Amino acid sequence: MNINKLKITVKPKYYFGYLQGVNVHINGKKFPIKKNFVYAHNKNNKAIKTALIDGGYTENHQLVISALKKEMEVK
Repeated sequence: MNINKLKITVKPKYYFGYLQGVNVHINGKKFPIKKNFVYAHNKNNKAIKTALIDGGYTENHQLVISALKKEMEVK
């Protein structure tokens, strides 16, 4: 089974110097997709999990598990 690596980046979004939330980039695609929308926080990787679901990456469970393990190692 050929599993492509996911490149996940979490970027904070500020408005007038105040943190509004986070955007998640998976392989260069921004989530949430709607303009000016953000995820509230990334505690316990909640924003990453939601972005994986929104992007339809949950079809390949091994890919999601490996991406979350990699993200936990970075912290």
